Amino acid sequence: MNSATHPMAIGEPALAGGDGLPLHVRLKDEIIRGVRSGRFQAGSPILSERELCEHYAVSRTTVRKAIADLVHAGWLYSVSGKGTFVASPPLKQEIEPLVGFSADLRRQGLSVETRVLTFQRIDADDDLARLLDVRAGSAIVQLSRLRRVAGSPMAVQTVFIPEHRCPGILGFDLAARSLYDILRQDYDLRLTSGTTSIEAGLADGCERDHLELPDPSPVLRTQQVTLLDDGSTIELCRSSFHGRHFSLHMSGAQARVAAISQDMPLGHISHTTAPNPLCAASARP
Repeated sequence: MNSATHPMAIGEPALAGGDGLPLHVRLKDEIIRGVRSGRFQAGSPILSERELCEHYAVSRTTVRKAIADLVHAGWLYSVSGKGTFVASPPLKQEIEPLVGFSADLRRQGLSVETRVLTFQRIDADDDLARLLDVRAGSAIVQLSRLRRVAGSPMAVQTVFIPEHRCPGILGFDLAARSLYDILRQDYDLRLTSGTTSIEAGLADGCERDHLELPDPSPVLRTQQVTLLDDGSTIELCRSSFHGRHFSLHMSGAQARVAAISQDMPLGHISHTTAPNPLCAASARP
């Protein structure tokens, strides 16, 4: 497309004003305004570096700094050998332990499609027994689902529930009904509180397959434990979210950071992540 007819060329050719802001910041603001207004559509290519330099009368250094900042912030994304494109606005999920994934996104006017990947009875290992406050070997219902929004894979979620809390739940259609609705309406359970932990990381092979991600790709992972009104644990939910299309927001919560003593030798620092239960399940015959 000729730069004169490119949607980005509709903007002002000069970055006027700016209240003393650096040129790269003013260029970033101009591009963000175009994305927010819909002038620059998601998935469309932006002007080349040379065309941006000519159109806005700025240096290549200014353009590169602005683009790098916008890519880092998620407004743009680059494809090797093809160029830089306008990113889709990130979906937002509020971290409220008692609001389900589908219900939360539907409140934002989005349609969610659910595909059940696994729905089975398993025996609790030591880790599940500790988190669900049951004995090792107890019957646990495992439910893994792929969530799609507007046809695109957005999350893989695996839920673990003590079977004695909801006998017969394996007979329900969890692709069509909300798990929380079933627990509340069919089992008369009162879900009252919960805690959620969040971490960012690189997608493993299982996450890449289900979320259709290239290697390497970032994902957001959460682990949520939900409690009943009697203080007992009803659910453990482990989720992996598409890193480029999702943002997580917390309300009424404090972020706590563990401080590491400067005197602690680096060799004493370790990090262990739980195995992906979906991959373990899919590996079974």
